[in-house]
Amino acid sequence: MYQKLSFLIICLIIFISNQSCNKSDGNVTPDGQGCNLLSNGSQANKAISTFTYDSHNHLITANIVFPPYVTFVHRRMHTLEYNVQGQVIKMFQEHIDSLDKVVYSSDFRFEYDNSGKISSFYYHPDTSSRHRLKYDTKGRLTHIYLPSRLDNQYYRHEYDDNDNCTKSYTYSGDKEYMNQGESVFDDKKSPYENWGVLGWLIGLNILSKNNLTSYSIFNSDGVKIGTYTCDMTYNEKGYPATATYTYEDHKTHTFTYYAPDTLKYNCQ
Repeated sequence: MYQKLSFLIICLIIFISNQSCNKSDGNVTPDGQGCNLLSNGSQANKAISTFTYDSHNHLITANIVFPPYVTFVHRRMHTLEYNVQGQVIKMFQEHIDSLDKVVYSSDFRFEYDNSGKISSFYYHPDTSSRHRLKYDTKGRLTHIYLPSRLDNQYYRHEYDDNDNCTKSYTYSGDKEYMNQGESVFDDKKSPYENWGVLGWLIGLNILSKNNLTSYSIFNSDGVKIGTYTCDMTYNEKGYPATATYTYEDHKTHTFTYYAPDTLKYNCQ
């Protein structure tokens, strides 16, 4: 789910330096009874993201639009390509400013292990930029290792029994710290459940089976700096239809209220 400012900041910082920790094999396709997310956002916030799919329900474009208070990028455009097995092999990402000028771009290439899971990705043509992925015995993404001979830079995720990512950590140098925790989920379907590491790179996926209704963010000293809560309504298929966010700043003890997001789908 589009988790407002903290997700925007977390995903952008995680991408530049970058939430269903799931079992995706790179085939971004909902189940036969599912819904393809077409748009997500709020006209009041001047930020509506849109998505398109091919005839096999593979995500082929994701145009992520940021609200005006995110000043360092207006939108990110992603274009994806697949092989005949339905595995994503390329993703071209453009960072575009408010004048519709491309500030910079990245060309992601994906590699797979023998089981068909994404094992790594890199920024083409620089193979030394390879990020390695690690999964647990249930097939959930647990580590994303940044290029390093010492494996001393990575992002790590922990899950609950329902395959929801409850905590996310960053490790750099000699210290691991939690970015996000105290996560609470609903029991409904997430529109990003099958997106896996692609959603992580796009900046929309929370790497979970269900939808976040509350979570806290922490600084590098482990101090809680803010908490987001989300009230949702759902469509007849059990997916979020609207999402209304509130942010509590723990330093100033102030609250920020956001206009509701509306999610639109093409349901099968």
